Amino acid sequence: KRGTEKAKGTRMVTVSGDVRKPGNYEIEIGVTYRHIIEGLAGGPFPGRKIKVFWPGGSSAKVLPASMLDTSTDLDGLKALGTMGGSGGIIVMDDSHCVVKAAARLLRFYAHESCGKCTPCRVGSNWAVRTYERILANEGSEIELALLERVSDGLQNGRCLCGLGDAAGWVIESTMRQFRSEYEDHCLRHTCSVRGVLAHA
Repeated sequence: KRGTEKAKGTRMVTVSGDVRKPGNYEIEIGVTYRHIIEGLAGGPFPGRKIKVFWPGGSSAKVLPASMLDTSTDLDGLKALGTMGGSGGIIVMDDSHCVVKAAARLLRFYAHESCGKCTPCRVGSNWAVRTYERILANEGSEIELALLERVSDGLQNGRCLCGLGDAAGWVIESTMRQFRSEYEDHCLRHTCSVRGVLAHA
């Protein structure tokens, strides 16, 4: 009797990150991410706002806070180009820089690569080095274009397993949803969270 017409029942999700009540929750399929993040998990800490969330672990494409009313129905998420994945909902508030968060995730994916296929082995390391230049205040239009090329090279089944796709999705989705933050870093050498960068 619970769930949506196409997706019956409940599922377990884990909420982590910048919420007051992180934990494991059983939810009815079809409730919104706002219900989970701001309701069950208590919402952001005082004085902070939700900025971005990963609806299904770090492998899922990110969604901005403006999409908190997205349904947990898996078909609906697929229509938005993301997924419910493992049910690991990662929440980040406005005290964090999306570019820096993406760089941390790419370091993880580069470390986890088995090295068997070239797109993942080479592409993830190219991405890490590119993010390092950007965060060292050495970014430019070249780095923006390079990240786009690396992201494209990692996706669409070019790797032997899903790890390469996931790394590409981190780059593609954060650049698409938070393009202005990337341009701040690369073109203006500023950060919307930290202000003017140290080397500027």
